[in-house]
Amino acid sequence: MSGQPFQGEAAPRGRVLSFDQVDDVFVERWDRLAERACPANPYFEPAATLAAAAHLPDGHRVRLLVVEEGQQFDHLTFLLPVIDAVRYRRVPVPATTTWRHAHCFLGTPLTVPGAGAATWQVALDALADADASPWLAIDLVDVDVAAAAREGARRSGRAVTTLETVERATLERRPVDDYVQTCFSARRRKDLRRRWRRLTEELGAEPSLVDRTDVDTALEDFLRLEASGWKSQVGGALAVRPGHADFFRGMCRGLARRGRLQMHSLQTDDRVVAMACRILTPDAVFEFKIAHDDALSAHSPGILLALEQVRGFHATGRRFVDTCAAPEDATQNRIYPDRRRLTTVLVQLHGRRGDWAVRNADRIQAAVDRIKRGRERIGQLTRARAVACEAELLQSRDGGSRESIA
Repeated sequence: MSGQPFQGEAAPRGRVLSFDQVDDVFVERWDRLAERACPANPYFEPAATLAAAAHLPDGHRVRLLVVEEGQQFDHLTFLLPVIDAVRYRRVPVPATTTWRHAHCFLGTPLTVPGAGAATWQVALDALADADASPWLAIDLVDVDVAAAAREGARRSGRAVTTLETVERATLERRPVDDYVQTCFSARRRKDLRRRWRRLTEELGAEPSLVDRTDVDTALEDFLRLEASGWKSQVGGALAVRPGHADFFRGMCRGLARRGRLQMHSLQTDDRVVAMACRILTPDAVFEFKIAHDDALSAHSPGILLALEQVRGFHATGRRFVDTCAAPEDATQNRIYPDRRRLTTVLVQLHGRRGDWAVRNADRIQAAVDRIKRGRERIGQLTRARAVACEAELLQSRDGGSRESIA
């Protein structure tokens, strides 16, 4: 189904649902959509979204934008979690945005294969009818999905623009298993072999990559490992943020029940060096979370874990690995040679304010960026001037001391 009804079927229906309206029957339809979705997005599947709504801040304010088809509207063909915001990217106009919480690394909606502009048109019309917000920010979606959204908006006569496009590190399947040679230079491989030897010496045994099937124990081991390091000190570890550890447990257990969770541990018999939590879809691996023992940081345990995972990628049969890393993550960009292009699309829902926000968001963002760069430059000059003044003061004191001695 692709937004056009088969002969004798009702036209597609768009709705905006609260979680109070989500029952077991709807979740079953949601699961079926997630299994068929192209492209896949595990962050918007029931296991992830329901756990996030139950445990993370603002989860109670999230709604589901859906499109349904069939005589009884019992086929879910589109789903996107959305939330209202006072503003988006400094634009002083209330907006509805894709709900991307702190642990959601992809904003592409769940859609059936072939869903295109017609489906988006139904979804946007439904959101406009239900929503007081003048505009919608569709954040961090695949570029082909964004193209369908733009066309759907144009068909409804809505202002639409692309705010930005970014690329993040991925690893795509190749005909032959040469990923280690592709991802790591000869010099880097030599350095990692040295680090592996020294890590083995410090541990007193050679570590190995273990696929942890003891899910509950593995989750608790991961939470403890992450909380023992620098993330805890800066308040970023799951275990030190209220509700976030419960979200992690709930999401991962839900994924594990469907065979979609993979917990990797680089370890010896008595010590865990590094761990990775990964989400599996039929054609992809999503790198969700990683943690390592900070006491072993000199040996680059996270990189050594990534090396072992790259070694095993070809055997998975999957099409690609999505690192889910920030576009500016230099470490991931060095390791993984391929890129996934993601974009943000802005759509007017109704009214002049929505039209103004969509047409001026890029200018406002550019102005904010210029101000930020200016402040950073002023800060750099101020610090440089302070250093120069301190040097002059020390020099004058030193000169005065020498004169008095003379």
